[in-house]
Amino acid sequence: AAAPARNAAGFVTEAGLFSADGPDPGSQRLAAAFDAGAGSRLKGRVADLGAGWGWLAHEALVRCPGISSIDLYEAEARALDAARCNVPDPRAAFHWADVRTLRRADPAHDAVIANPPFHAGRAAEPELGRAFVAAAARLLKPSGRFLMVANRQLPYEAALDAAFGRWEKLSENGAFKVIAAERPRRA
Repeated sequence: AAAPARNAAGFVTEAGLFSADGPDPGSQRLAAAFDAGAGSRLKGRVADLGAGWGWLAHEALVRCPGISSIDLYEAEARALDAARCNVPDPRAAFHWADVRTLRRADPAHDAVIANPPFHAGRAAEPELGRAFVAAAARLLKPSGRFLMVANRQLPYEAALDAAFGRWEKLSENGAFKVIAAERPRRA
């Protein structure tokens, strides 16, 4: 295995991790939504699903001072180890877990953020993203909010309709869409 090293942005990563060279454009777009007003709703207990090496959680903690705690969930142990280095904030807790298997949290989260993966190996697998949408609904309080970014062409709308009472696109460009969802249907 490759040894962990700092990327150009100063974060600990290693070869083979998603976007090891620096923050990916989708995560950057979601973090920009924190600054554009969506971040004012990121407070209390937050979850980062598929946290990778921790850049999005780091940005949420820096940009959203109302966050009291953030749970980083990640299935890749090497990425979670890097996240521990990159998010030294005492409000952060780290969970080695497959998001698809998460059950209701107690206490539930006030907000969930995610840049869901959509590949299993080299094959496109949009079902992964749909599973993240369902997991977010399970983890949220009834008043909670889910913020996600996805490649524009990925068909998550039906999953959002099934898991949430209301959702909207906050922004969209040629590559990505940022979505906010509320009123989780907690199955």
